[in-house]
Amino acid sequence: MAKDGDGTAVIDFNGTSGRVIEVVCGSVGTWTITYTVPDGGMAAGGGIKIFRVPNKYWLGQCKQIENPKALDYLTCKRSDGGRIEFSYIGRFYKDHHEASVRITDSPMRAGEKITVVFGDRSGGSLGAIVPFSWQPPCEFWVESDLDGDGKFGRLSEPLVVKPIAGPVAKFVVDIPLVCRVGEKVKLRLRAEDRSSNVVESFSGKVKLSCTDAEAIFPKTATFRKEAHGVASVDIIFRSPGIHYVTAKQIDGTASGSSNPAKVSKTEPAYRIYWGDLHCHTEESDGTGSLDFNYRYARDVSWLDFVGVTDHLIWNEKHEPIVQTDGPISRSLDEWNNLQSAAAHKYYTPGSFVTFLGYEWSAGSERGGDHNVYYLDDRARVGCHFDLNDEFKDLRSRGEKAAFIIPHVGGRIADPKWFDPVVEPSVEINSMHDHFEWFAQEYLQKGYKVGFNGGSDGHFGLPGNDIWPNHGRLGLERRDTSVPQGITCVYAPKLTREAIRDAFFARRTYAATGMKILLEVTMDGRMMGEEYSSSKPPVMRIRAAGTSDIARIEVIRNKERILNHKATGKVVDLEFKDEEPITGTSYYYVRLSQNDGEIAWSSPIFFTYTGPPIQPKRPSVPWNYESAEDEPGDPVNKDYLPELMDHLSWRAPGRFVDLKQIHMVHSSRGDYALFYGIDSKTGNRIHIRWYIGFDSPRIHTSVGWRDFGSIRG
Repeated sequence: MAKDGDGTAVIDFNGTSGRVIEVVCGSVGTWTITYTVPDGGMAAGGGIKIFRVPNKYWLGQCKQIENPKALDYLTCKRSDGGRIEFSYIGRFYKDHHEASVRITDSPMRAGEKITVVFGDRSGGSLGAIVPFSWQPPCEFWVESDLDGDGKFGRLSEPLVVKPIAGPVAKFVVDIPLVCRVGEKVKLRLRAEDRSSNVVESFSGKVKLSCTDAEAIFPKTATFRKEAHGVASVDIIFRSPGIHYVTAKQIDGTASGSSNPAKVSKTEPAYRIYWGDLHCHTEESDGTGSLDFNYRYARDVSWLDFVGVTDHLIWNEKHEPIVQTDGPISRSLDEWNNLQSAAAHKYYTPGSFVTFLGYEWSAGSERGGDHNVYYLDDRARVGCHFDLNDEFKDLRSRGEKAAFIIPHVGGRIADPKWFDPVVEPSVEINSMHDHFEWFAQEYLQKGYKVGFNGGSDGHFGLPGNDIWPNHGRLGLERRDTSVPQGITCVYAPKLTREAIRDAFFARRTYAATGMKILLEVTMDGRMMGEEYSSSKPPVMRIRAAGTSDIARIEVIRNKERILNHKATGKVVDLEFKDEEPITGTSYYYVRLSQNDGEIAWSSPIFFTYTGPPIQPKRPSVPWNYESAEDEPGDPVNKDYLPELMDHLSWRAPGRFVDLKQIHMVHSSRGDYALFYGIDSKTGNRIHIRWYIGFDSPRIHTSVGWRDFGSIRG
């Protein structure tokens, strides 16, 4: 007799069928899961359940049965023509992993088939989209209820989908941001497809060139199959200054330019290290194991430091427990042991720095989201229900033995909860969006904090989380987020202590995923410092971009006091504030590149003690918005009809007064930039409408300027 869990199933995507299949990231098409009824048949009321691991981001972002013309349209049928219906469809983005069907009017015989189609195109739908970003292999489990009692048994083997990258479209070229003439350093390369996924299958040679004509390096680099899409060579710069390296495929089809390297004649006082202190694994609500995330950060993204911040929450007794959205279940002790062991295992002073950490996740009414870090990887987390108790616990562990960083995530940190002893910095950007308004809330309360950027990544790709899906405007189907943020740190060496000290000294700046070089001093003081003077301050800004720099803006308190239009990749600028304000003010720099990338320096805190100066300059708010200030290139095509067609089912009638502002050529992909109004809230919004991809890609965000001008 057949029993629940019997039967067989296969999965198909665009004609590729089997129990194990490969699909290209970003592909658009139709998923079909076909279940064959075993001997003994299936009773009326029986059916199948499809359950996916990991539970997020796969097989339709928002399965729906209402609109056959929209993405992710879901249908089911049975081969004998009998009645069948959906009994459950996961709707919420963290609940997309499950769909169930049942047969209703008659039983099914052995050999008959149940077919569930995700992205059915028969009614005009584009289909369903494979996630843009590479993911670890995904398992689809099928369960069957043969006797119709509502209880399911699981088939013996899962259906496995292995995502792969598309063909090579570009190269990422990485060199240290700061080094010395004559020093041998690593030049690292990564082959990527159009969606910025590593092309692990790529092998062959690329030609290298350098702006330093005297540099010593091989003129070609070899990608070997066993290296899984990455390569490296040694380079010795022989000339001081700002230098770049370019890589080009032998046939010229793909190329890439490096980040800048500032090469000095003498040993620099500080190196610039870059990292991500905010990412999630399968141990909470992300993907990929702890080991996978650490290895990816170290060996693929080439981060210098990383912090895994998996979630902890509380039970009804206010006791800390592990939060997970997947099948993994851990006790708090097990979780502590795993996190500590992984942070310890991958910590290599001088090469790769890890921090034991976690995310304190609570509603904004209790303080909002904060990430906690410990210098000792053997520490046991506190995770107190009351944020003030958490602050107290962190202080009790010893001077600078732990620190905490507030951020905007699923919940917004509230600056009413703040402890200057353990809270040296705020996260100004992540894959969720750009949040300069959030940093301003802390600074306007008089808190002396630095800026950092993180990924808040859930895709298992720290340092290279380029196409996440966490749009915040509440569209029916979550839209594309911005690429992850990163933190650049001025430190004398690469150790936990040195990185920690840099955060407390506020020698940090944030960037939107690109290794932009940004040096900001005021009267010789570095970013993060505090000082006083009776003379107007003089700021020196040296910057080198990964693309042409469009604009340098200086923010003093709640005003923008400099709006400098720049050209070229390198800017060296001196600015004197002729009208300082009596008392203490904070100054920071916002840098915008022509490709839409941004960097923010940490503030310098200056106290003016000289005679009062009557201002002559008109006051311009820090979040002044004008299309004239927007980076990008002139419009070469009207993309409004294309955008409106997409919005007609994503958000019908919601966004009005849309106007195309610029075309932006970014490393993620070219996009048309639109300004408009959200009729639901009355807020100004901007939209990035990406062009040239097989699948529609859209990012919507509050405010016109992309630095995070309005709280959303």
